[in-house]
Amino acid sequence: MLIKSSLHLITLSLILFLHLSCQRTDAEVSNKDLVGVWSGTLFQTEPVFDSLSLEVDTVFFFRKGIETERIIGNRTEDRLTGRGKNGLRVDIEFHTNEREVVGLFTHDLWVKPIPFQKNGNIWTAKLKKPEIIDTDYLVFLEFFQDEEGKLQAIIQSNKENRKAHFEIKEVKLIGNQVTFHITNPNFHIQANVGKEPNTIELLYRNSGGERQIELKKLSPEDQIGYRPSIQGTEYTYKKPPSIAGLETASISEVGIDTSLLALFSQMNNGAYDHIHSLLVFKQNKLVLEEYFHGYQRGDLKDIRSAFKSISAMLVGKTINEGFLSDLNVPLLDFYPQYDTIQGTAKRLITVEHALTMTTGIELEDEDEMQWNHQDWVGHKLSLPMVAMPGEEYSYSSGGMNLLSGVISQSTQEYLPQYLYTNLLLPMEIEDFQMLTSPYGRGYLAGNVFLRPVDFIKFGVLVLNEGEWNGEQLLSKSWIAEMTSAKVET
Repeated sequence: MLIKSSLHLITLSLILFLHLSCQRTDAEVSNKDLVGVWSGTLFQTEPVFDSLSLEVDTVFFFRKGIETERIIGNRTEDRLTGRGKNGLRVDIEFHTNEREVVGLFTHDLWVKPIPFQKNGNIWTAKLKKPEIIDTDYLVFLEFFQDEEGKLQAIIQSNKENRKAHFEIKEVKLIGNQVTFHITNPNFHIQANVGKEPNTIELLYRNSGGERQIELKKLSPEDQIGYRPSIQGTEYTYKKPPSIAGLETASISEVGIDTSLLALFSQMNNGAYDHIHSLLVFKQNKLVLEEYFHGYQRGDLKDIRSAFKSISAMLVGKTINEGFLSDLNVPLLDFYPQYDTIQGTAKRLITVEHALTMTTGIELEDEDEMQWNHQDWVGHKLSLPMVAMPGEEYSYSSGGMNLLSGVISQSTQEYLPQYLYTNLLLPMEIEDFQMLTSPYGRGYLAGNVFLRPVDFIKFGVLVLNEGEWNGEQLLSKSWIAEMTSAKVET
């Protein structure tokens, strides 16, 4: 699928040529000089825009201080929507007599919030690159000696699981040169020890070219970003810091045995190389929150198909607010542009059939759908029927995505905006990222990024029967409906 393929491109970009620096002669370099954790930021692509300014009904986009695009928006009393070239759009809401502005920035199939600041009558915002899968991320190269004294190494990043792509099987230091034997022939790693102490100049190359970054050797104190809460060599538990919308407590306050914490000594020793975060929530309290390999609380994480459950919440929200009458409405009522679809069977497909993955439409190839078709909904609907609606269950991302038109048409809102203002912001979730289709619809099957600590909030919302801090965001009846068994698989 689209995100998987993009991740593959990033992986290929980590074809490494390492230039290690230590300001020593060839004879002075030893395995022990390399032992430790080296880290630096790998810069993937430059952003198209680095900031924007908003003035009344006009949005100015800038790249490195030079205006590159101006959008005259469609302004109503409390909203501004503007569209530019190549999928660029802004969706802005004004609150409290325009003293507060919240908005979304969409570009190149990705959408995320805009962090505005007001200066006089102008709002400004710095823009991060919208493609979370193709942005800056931390690289960690750890050298160590095994039980036989041989030099070994592992490579990690805070954005993806490196081991899924290759492993370093052997490391050799000859003079100033380090060579690596790895498990994937598409990768090549080589290193030279150079002049500056405790610094690595990292040149990596692939078919797309070469890039160079600097890695620095981390002191034990600096390794907390790589290994959680280290004091010396021992893990030290700390109660999670405060977080908007959630109460925190220590594990002892909720009756969890402290023997659980022995897990972290194993993690810090490399037993679980590819866990990026671990959080424990009990008795309505966040009691443990740890991150690994440079991952931090503020980093967004792909929640993948778990977003399908949040999509079901969005459908329930449209019913609770009166936009959608019930689940028995025919799906094609929301897609008048496909009125040429032949056969009566597809016209029997309802919203509930899409929610329960019982549409009866042939299963799509999600990769093929996303790469070879502009209209993902139209492609899914064009596939033949293999069963009558409601008769057979088939797990289908394309089928779940058929609900995108249900939400956007019934609410008459841009789907990411409806998600943001009706679920995320009320739950004090201010940052997220979402894939949109080439037709400008939000993608409901996955490819949504949230902070792990914010993802927990959806579990809390369900446990509390749709109530969030005294506000009934979803009706109790909808929570009961969406968590009850519907189909025998």
